Amino acid sequence: MDTTTFLTILSVVASVALVVITAVYACLTRGLVQESQKMRETQTNPNIGIWIEQREEAPYNIHLVIKNVGLGPAYNLKFTVDPEFKDKRGKALSERGIIKNGISYLAPNRNIHFYLTDSIKDTKEMPTRFEIAVNYENAIKYPFSESFSIDFSYFSGLD
Repeated sequence: MDTTTFLTILSVVASVALVVITAVYACLTRGLVQESQKMRETQTNPNIGIWIEQREEAPYNIHLVIKNVGLGPAYNLKFTVDPEFKDKRGKALSERGIIKNGISYLAPNRNIHFYLTDSIKDTKEMPTRFEIAVNYENAIKYPFSESFSIDFSYFSGLD
């Protein structure tokens, strides 16, 4: 094999190696870009949580808590309840306050305590479980939807 042939083969091998290295580098860069996008979304998107709890100042009252646990603001929150929850007076949850009217803006780490019922004893006459769904948007109008099971059995034995 003469020098020219050897240099040609070496050049081809080096070119192929460079193409392979470039392809690997492009794949790694793509992965880093996707990871950066996910991190940015995590740092700018809302995340709504809904649960029930007792308040220390009134331990027999049950409140529905709506909290934005995400790092971005939530907009245009709309709620649906299934099956309908009615308190001991027969008032439907879907016809009360923020559940009926929604919330136009909920800042990050902000929570709202919404009075649900008079006492744990009242829940014996009401549904023990219902679902509450929330639809909302982030700052660029990207929609989110969550559903939460509200279960009063957590409070059984406390009356």
